Amino acid sequence: YSNGANLLAAVVQLCPGAVRRAVLLRAIQVLEDAPPVDLAGTRVLIANGRQDDLVPEGAALVLAGALRGAGAEVDTQLLDAGHALSPEDEEVVRHWMG
Repeated sequence: YSNGANLLAAVVQLCPGAVRRAVLLRAIQVLEDAPPVDLAGTRVLIANGRQDDLVPEGAALVLAGALRGAGAEVDTQLLDAGHALSPEDEEVVRHWMG
């Protein structure tokens, strides 16, 4: 969540294959120059809040675009929430995890 999600997003991009399935809650793209990597076979859920005053929606879309551009399968969810976690987060993650 938040900074932890940002850290995990960076690990996904810097160490391809180390993480093949990631849930990133309230994440942004923190790498200015992500190296070119092949993330085929990597699945990522990015869930952000519509009323998040710390993580603008566009920032999450930049991360999603970077991951997709590297070949990851990315599911983005925009929730009726702020920066804090909500019951909807749990529902979305449970469904995504299957």
